[in-house]
Amino acid sequence: MTRFEIFGGLTVWHQGRDRTPSPPKVRQMLALLLVQSNRVVHVDTIIDELWDTEPPASAVTTTQTYVYQLRKLIGGAGLVGSSGELLVTQSPGYLLRVDPDQVDETAFRARVARGRGLLAHGRHEEASALLREALAGWVGSPLSNVTRGRLLSAHVVHLEELRIAALMAWVEAQFALGRHRDLIADLRALVTEHPLNEWFHGRLIEALGRAGRRSEALLAYQTLRTTLADELGLDPSAEIQALQRTVLRSA
Repeated sequence: MTRFEIFGGLTVWHQGRDRTPSPPKVRQMLALLLVQSNRVVHVDTIIDELWDTEPPASAVTTTQTYVYQLRKLIGGAGLVGSSGELLVTQSPGYLLRVDPDQVDETAFRARVARGRGLLAHGRHEEASALLREALAGWVGSPLSNVTRGRLLSAHVVHLEELRIAALMAWVEAQFALGRHRDLIADLRALVTEHPLNEWFHGRLIEALGRAGRRSEALLAYQTLRTTLADELGLDPSAEIQALQRTVLRSA
């Protein structure tokens, strides 16, 4: 079975061996074909990713050379796709034919979508477990070992936003289950990782307040206020200010 991982860096596994291409451009092209798997990627799109606005005069020929190198790797390693043949030439470009369960990104997307759906229907325990499972598959920044042009960079940004949405949904599920005390350590880590994300700060303030840790909740608010003022010249949102007032009124 051939598997493709993009989280923590692009890795191609086959029969327990790492078969990831080493030439940077070949690896970059494979990454582009992989994130658009089962769709034809136009040759012009590949050229745009590999060279942006300054392609060489030999861009088409060089791209064909990279495709040849990738096919040689596929054949030599015995890599297979959803119907045997992995890399297919199909006008006006190329297609990487894989099953959904061959790609970690596909599994991540499916779990996040189902987890958010369960949350929307009030099935908090199931949603929490599925979202936690999805997030556990995020072992590092996507495609971290790949030179990323405009298209791959945009894809990574999209995935990072999807991870944040999954984290927010998981936190919501945990709150609904009354596990705010258990969340405090996770929320402290999240506000450190995302210092400008007011939503995470708000949930930390709320969790600390509910846990009776009033002084820490107020300190968390002041930390956010200072960060926003220093970085953006802004005050916390009305929602966060309301949380602070709630904590101040509590005794």
